[in-house]
Amino acid sequence: MIKNGFSLVEIMVVIVAFALMSVLVSQVIILSLKGTTKSESLGRVRGEINHAVSTMTKNLRNAELLDIDPDVSTCFNPDNLELRKKVVFTDSDGVPDNYYECDDDFIVDQNGDHLTGEKTEITICIITCVSGEGGVPDSITLELEAKDKEISGSQAGVVSINTKILLRNY
Repeated sequence: MIKNGFSLVEIMVVIVAFALMSVLVSQVIILSLKGTTKSESLGRVRGEINHAVSTMTKNLRNAELLDIDPDVSTCFNPDNLELRKKVVFTDSDGVPDNYYECDDDFIVDQNGDHLTGEKTEITICIITCVSGEGGVPDSITLELEAKDKEISGSQAGVVSINTKILLRNY
């Protein structure tokens, strides 16, 4: 008897083998895309937070005067972390009442401009002011944590920055 083809069992084995291979390959592709999404999200959030911190650092480092009135500038309130979300200062041109404030999801300045984007959520923002003594300049510590608003679950990442800004002595 001459055999001209494949038996049903042989065909089924090949179909199952190809199905398993396609499932494995699709899982690798899906995991790769998830990793790319998380990486892009973290990069964008980190870029926005770095921009906000560098803008704040430049302006605060050159500030002529920090407003240390606790009723105006709440960063001098060491007891309540919820109140330490705003710093008021006189800029290098002598213009008073400049400020940076953490407002719900954004960091804003005195003009109402957002230093962070619409897709970035500020989850922790603590501004601590320390009056300098004995030749040590005043300083401000910024503790920020942010995440992407549009991504959740295992793809969501959190970016944290903690920096100390030494102010110039005038």
